[in-house]
Amino acid sequence: MIALILLSGSSFTIPGITADIRSADPNSWLWTTDDAKKAAQALAADCLKGSWLAEFTIQTSSIPAVIVDSIRNRSSNHIDTYTLMHYLEEILVNSNKVTVKLNKSEADFIFYGEFNSTIEGSGEEREILYLVYLELVELKTSKKVWIKTYQIRKPYKTQDIAF
Repeated sequence: MIALILLSGSSFTIPGITADIRSADPNSWLWTTDDAKKAAQALAADCLKGSWLAEFTIQTSSIPAVIVDSIRNRSSNHIDTYTLMHYLEEILVNSNKVTVKLNKSEADFIFYGEFNSTIEGSGEEREILYLVYLELVELKTSKKVWIKTYQIRKPYKTQDIAF
């Protein structure tokens, strides 16, 4: 029956569904893999410029070993944080400034993070704000050596899905 409705050009809506399946709008409010890549690039670039890296290298005469532990999704949306973690690891490995390890026992530093989102504004002027919090902790001392928040704002509109 749904197929007949779609083929005939008729439609009906389901109110309150916050997605538009009729178009792949590049300005969509949804978090995308491109957003994850941009966040990872910005966070890794900032982290690798941090004073912690030079200090560790001077003190130990070695390249620091890091592990990307987890980025928890604390938003109400389904977000694939593994993709963000993968991009972050990829950039760190390719930087040749750190060694990325899989075992915590072999690492000098560990990345922890959280992902969150919030809707701001009212009526037609709403935006969704995606926040990625990332911190780097020295395992030996439990000292936070670097912290950064990355944010992306996108227009947010509640739309009805037409069938």
